[in-house]
Amino acid sequence: MSEGIYIECRILLVGFGTVGRGFVEVLLEREAILRKKYNLNIKVVGISTRRHGSVYLEQGINLRKALNIVRGGDSLEKYPEGIKGLSSIELIRAYDFDILVELTPTNLMTGEPGLTHIREALKRERHV
Repeated sequence: MSEGIYIECRILLVGFGTVGRGFVEVLLEREAILRKKYNLNIKVVGISTRRHGSVYLEQGINLRKALNIVRGGDSLEKYPEGIKGLSSIELIRAYDFDILVELTPTNLMTGEPGLTHIREALKRERHV
C-alpha cells in the first residue's frame, strides 16, 4: 500500500472480560505492524461491558488507560474523557463505528446478548 494513506477502522468493543482485554493486548502489541504492513489505523472508539460500565470517545480510547482502570477494579466511568453510562445497545444504535467486536458471555440456548448486538450492528450495515 502507499505510504501515508491509512485506512481508519473504528472498533466498538462489547465485552471487556478476559477475552476482551486479551484482544486489546494483542491489538496493542500488533498496532505498529498493522499500520506499517497494511496501512491500518485501528481506533477503539467504544468499550461496553455489563460489569465495568462503558465509554465512547470518537477520537479513540487510550487502551492502556482503559486496561489499567479495569485491572484496578474500577469502572470505565472513571475514564477521564468521553460519553459514559450507555448500554451496549445504545452505543450500537446511536454512535459511529465501523466494526463491532462482540465478546460478551453468550447463552448457548438463546444466543443472547450477543445475537441482539450482532443483529443491531448489521441493521446499521456495520462489520461484525
